[in-house]
Amino acid sequence: MLDANDKKLVTESLWKKIAESGDTNIVGIGFGIAVKEGNTDLTRPWVVRFYVKQKRGGRHKFKITPEITVDIEPKYAASDGGKRKVTLLTDVTKVPTIEPAGRKLTIPGNGLVTSGIVLRWYKASGGATANQTLRLGVLTVAHDFKGIDPNRMVTIESPNNLLQPITGKRAIQSDPAKVGIDACLVTVEVDEAIKAGLLTDPLASPLPIKQYADLEDDRDKTGESRQADRTVSFRVLGTVGNLPVKNVGTKIWHLLHVQGARQAFVKGTSGSLFEVFDRSDIGLQAFPSAIQIGAENVNFAEAYAQSLETVIDWLKRELILKLLYQQQTLVNSRIDVIASF
Repeated sequence: MLDANDKKLVTESLWKKIAESGDTNIVGIGFGIAVKEGNTDLTRPWVVRFYVKQKRGGRHKFKITPEITVDIEPKYAASDGGKRKVTLLTDVTKVPTIEPAGRKLTIPGNGLVTSGIVLRWYKASGGATANQTLRLGVLTVAHDFKGIDPNRMVTIESPNNLLQPITGKRAIQSDPAKVGIDACLVTVEVDEAIKAGLLTDPLASPLPIKQYADLEDDRDKTGESRQADRTVSFRVLGTVGNLPVKNVGTKIWHLLHVQGARQAFVKGTSGSLFEVFDRSDIGLQAFPSAIQIGAENVNFAEAYAQSLETVIDWLKRELILKLLYQQQTLVNSRIDVIASF
């Protein structure tokens, strides 16, 4: 199995060859466990997966064979620093139309969105870190808010039936078509978040999250989606560098690809937190991993969620710029996950 640097090279090398061939049918490259007739194929536990518009057998301009050999160039080789070849098993997945599964906010009043994670950061005025202010926010998707008044307040919907409704204001909202990130940070007041049951201790230690490089190795692991009215189990199929999502963007980056039961990821579930399980000495441990963006629009059994690490990295950059404009700083350049709900 390849490390993160070698995967990067394999992906870059394949895209170069695809471009040279003139093939426009391949729209994504990822890694994971193979899928055969809707089920994971344990005989091919680790493959490079080509996401295609249409399966056309051997008529691709770039021919996808059961095994493919790729050169690893010296500048990216992680272990021996020399040029070498790697041979990988392949899998081909026809990309469905990936529907954004967020709520369309057209009704009057506060918009209702799905979330499942609480973020914390500290801001300081004038660079004086002694004057720190704790801030909380919840994370959801941006595609809910396309064309919506930026001053419109948001009502947070969560699992476990909130003790009382809680509303917040959009602090940072991406343009997915431009940046490939589908995320919106909604600020909430600390006391209201506690009363609503989003968290118990705003000073709690940060939760460890899955890095995108780790998700690439989590194929066939299990996990759960924290939806508003239920918890849905899934199995990890793999990751893909980017894919188009209908009416959201042509390149949404760093996606986790999972499979659940039919109708597992229906409309209204975008923004839900995906947690992937790791086995430890104390049993299964759930790690916040990704935020659901959309799902295939036939059976709604396969979903795509954006890496939490990728989203938070983007949020940090945006928040630093916003606070700088206000002559404030983001303390330690940190945004931490402190609760899931």
